[in-house]
Amino acid sequence: MLGQLQHDLGIYINSKLQLTSNRHKISSYISIHALTIRAIAMPLHAFTTSKHAYNISHLIYIYMLE
Repeated sequence: MLGQLQHDLGIYINSKLQLTSNRHKISSYISIHALTIRAIAMPLHAFTTSKHAYNISHLIYIYMLE
């Protein structure tokens, strides 16, 4: 399940990146949805010791910081 969620999240973010080459617009879009993304990542990180959960939250923060 965690692997599938990570895969789906990667596809979702990459599809948004491909829609525009404007980095500022991408950052704004990700910032707007950051609370929704955190709502997915943080419970996974909190309730499991799985490395997959860490990878999901790490992936999200990398995209948020860029």
